[in-house]
Amino acid sequence: MPRFPRRRAALVLGAAAALVLSACSAGSAASSDSASASAAARRDLHGTVTPVANSLWATEAGLTRAAMSIEAEENAVVLDEAGLTYVEPRRSPGADLVVRRVLWDGTQAWTATVPVEVDTTGLTLELSQDPGLGVVALWFSAADPDTGGSAIILRSTRIMASDLTWFDLATGEQGNQDLRAEALTLRATASRSDGGLIGAMHTDSQDSSAGLTYLSADRTMVTSPWSALTDSEGGLPEVAQWTGSPLFVVETADSTASLHLGGVEVLTGLSTYPRITAGATRVAVADGDRLWLVDQQGVATELDTGGCDLGTERINMSSISSTHAYVGLARVDLLSGAVECLEALAPASGTDIMGALSDGSLLLYSTAEEGQEGAWLVPADRSAPRPLGSLDPVEVLSDRIVDTVLTEEGTTVVNAFDYRDLLPQD
Repeated sequence: MPRFPRRRAALVLGAAAALVLSACSAGSAASSDSASASAAARRDLHGTVTPVANSLWATEAGLTRAAMSIEAEENAVVLDEAGLTYVEPRRSPGADLVVRRVLWDGTQAWTATVPVEVDTTGLTLELSQDPGLGVVALWFSAADPDTGGSAIILRSTRIMASDLTWFDLATGEQGNQDLRAEALTLRATASRSDGGLIGAMHTDSQDSSAGLTYLSADRTMVTSPWSALTDSEGGLPEVAQWTGSPLFVVETADSTASLHLGGVEVLTGLSTYPRITAGATRVAVADGDRLWLVDQQGVATELDTGGCDLGTERINMSSISSTHAYVGLARVDLLSGAVECLEALAPASGTDIMGALSDGSLLLYSTAEEGQEGAWLVPADRSAPRPLGSLDPVEVLSDRIVDTVLTEEGTTVVNAFDYRDLLPQD
């Protein structure tokens, strides 16, 4: 539900650095130095930075320079339309966490230090996001004990093993609280959280949730029993928050599900796992061949998709910007609700829209069938798609092609390429 990088392990290691914005780092290795040099020689790049580590596809495509390259603690990165927030790699497990906010133009908006007051041995650093509230949070999780249980509330949550520290993306304002103490007020025995929740779900047994703590719109933590949020009883396939209100799915007795925002029942009769994509001002909900936009008051508007392929049977590639949602091959105007379907232009089965560029062109991607993998650029005039060759799943954010790789050292590298460097050379 929140926007985290799409992660891959294929990479080419380069110089080790936490953040590279305008100065090139020492020579980055490639799968073949001569091949990358030859590829780079074929085109003039707008990027000026040597990536800390580069993926194989980018190197083979000649993308040997990026607009920005950062190295973070493993998976400790959150992306949004304006920039990214990340935690620098720690030199030791007990070291303080250094959190940075960097905009896509390379501007460092703010930095903060968070003391680590728990023994992090065996713990995992987690980041959470509420894109409607403009807040990210960090906390440590612990592994679940092997009890043989299969309770649905365990499906996408992890045991909270530390305080939670949250940050306002715009200002850097922060707050800190041990949410595990809130479990006592609900007579719960454990607290769990997820990447879409600035808070915790409190459980009184392995298959029962007593209540929820979440960061509200006024930046205060609110703890509520489930009975105050919904009369529905059933499993909780998904629990998150949006714009400072709980956003969750409840299984119903007839094997369908309902979507709730705060105390509002937004949609009923859904499948157990509808595709939910949250943005700054809207939530897109896709279920089978149906699509809705949900506003901040919990009002859902069903859209006329004309039978467009929403990609709900594929790996989730959906995304949402300040102006449009991209669900399968549907491009949705968030203001008018108008749907543009790219299905007639899709060059291969299983194609999804990855995002749009400022010139009006769209980036398509497909991995559906062997031999049909690849990426294409659909021009603004919607003429025939232009093949871009081999390309891994990427994010398209503010005219940056954002690629994420995992290094052998266990860190995460995010490379933001100038989109013009991806365009076919005429």
